[in-house]
Amino acid sequence: MDASVNTLTTKAELGFAEIYEHVKAALPGADAPWLREIRSEAFRAFERQGLPHRRVEEWKYTDLRARLEEAFAPASKSAAVDANRVAGALGTGLGGLDCHLVVIVDGRLAPELSDLDFLGKRGEAMDLAAALAAPPAWLRQRLGDGGEVGSGVLLDLNTALMSDGVALAIKAGARVEKPVHIVHLHTAPEASGAAMRHVIALGEGAEATLIESHVSLSDAPSQTNVASEVRLAAGAAMNHVKFQNEAHQAAHLSTWRVTLEGDARYDAFQFSEGAGLARSELHMHFAGRGAEARVGGVFLGAGKQHLDTTLFVDHAVPDCRSRILFKGVLDEEARGIFQGKIAVRREAQKTDSKEMAQGLLLSERAEFDSKPELEIFADDVVCGHGSTSGQIDEELMFYLRARGIGEVEARSLLIQAFAGEALELIADEAVREALMDEVRGWLTRGVG
Repeated sequence: MDASVNTLTTKAELGFAEIYEHVKAALPGADAPWLREIRSEAFRAFERQGLPHRRVEEWKYTDLRARLEEAFAPASKSAAVDANRVAGALGTGLGGLDCHLVVIVDGRLAPELSDLDFLGKRGEAMDLAAALAAPPAWLRQRLGDGGEVGSGVLLDLNTALMSDGVALAIKAGARVEKPVHIVHLHTAPEASGAAMRHVIALGEGAEATLIESHVSLSDAPSQTNVASEVRLAAGAAMNHVKFQNEAHQAAHLSTWRVTLEGDARYDAFQFSEGAGLARSELHMHFAGRGAEARVGGVFLGAGKQHLDTTLFVDHAVPDCRSRILFKGVLDEEARGIFQGKIAVRREAQKTDSKEMAQGLLLSERAEFDSKPELEIFADDVVCGHGSTSGQIDEELMFYLRARGIGEVEARSLLIQAFAGEALELIADEAVREALMDEVRGWLTRGVG
């Protein structure tokens, strides 16, 4: 059977079809023919592909068709949430950051907990659901080009079902001093799903930091499908951080699509310690000379967690630079996956790209699958990739123990040092320290 063509045969695929038919008339922008057609086309693309399975090369380590046994409808009602519960869900680290806060509860923006007026004359920050009723030209153009349809099953499903999110446009030369923190909360007491879309555009020379957090206030099963579309104009600079700590019965599916114009700077970091199943995709396209990106991540897995990070980096123009570093710490029967494909087109001379993935296995039953790839068609480049995996270095353990440090503390220090190398990629010191606190907390809870 052709791996690119599936009929809707699984219970989950049939469930998504039923959900789409049930909710499509009530989705934001349903009265707009242009958006209705985009949603319809996206769902047809999903139907043609079906849920991906291991015969699809990009999904060889994560058989979503087998792992998603059913599809969850959107939550019928969200729990009451106040600012203290939001901060508590984020913990003492991220919960204590001084940010412009935007809160999404079970797939719907909570206006009473959100600040969407922080930009003033520097741009626009909008509730996506409300904006789709009468979208500004820049948002209509971004969603209306149809370019996302057919570019991936997660994004197709997200386009068809997206119910809310944030639309953020920052004007040329503007600088947002405090981070913008989008917090996604799962509160529903029953199994539920949510599809959210964020659209972020930075004008020439603009600067901003965006944090996306995903946390649970309920142990009920959940399915999150969230997509963030980022476009940086020439000379713009953005720090982009994701923190994912959803409940054990959560399935977290994430897609970032990033376009960099000339001399743009993009620093991205993804931190995952929650969800029983997590798949995070990042698609990055260099569209202008002189652009630079640093992408890093840490994933911490225990129990039977399955944490998948997949990157596609498209060097399409000359003189661009990318650095990629991901670290995974895996205990018990956890499985971590890193796939990173860097493509250098024929015209992308003077590309400088390096990629590294490293796994630290704390148990003989843990598994780390790594597949870094280079696809180079240019002849004047500096590119490299690598991957390592192993256990804690016994010589380093002996060195620390010989200096009077207990075994548990020595082990913890080495794990912190391992993850800390990747965390150094985060430019914002407060954010970096908040995530290091999460590493310490993970260790303190007896994991690792």
